[in-house]
Amino acid sequence: MTERDVPAQPTTEYYYDGQVTPSVAVVMAIADHEGCDPEAFDFTLYEYVDPDALDALVGEHRQLGCEATEVDIIVDEYHVSVQTESVIVTDRV
Repeated sequence: MTERDVPAQPTTEYYYDGQVTPSVAVVMAIADHEGCDPEAFDFTLYEYVDPDALDALVGEHRQLGCEATEVDIIVDEYHVSVQTESVIVTDRV
């Protein structure tokens, strides 16, 4: 099977501003991706990544104006790409 044979995975991009922390944006992005309330999850973000560390890393880069910052993590059944202004959620294959 080649890359061309792999079907595209559903993807959601969630944009956030300086009023929302990157860790909260991750939770909101997954909720948008699933079309549900974040409180319905049977996991916490902390099970997969330290939210304070994520906020510090991405938040500092945002303040410095670094546009190329990207942190990729796996959260439950999702591949999550955290950037300075958006979070992209894709189902894991």
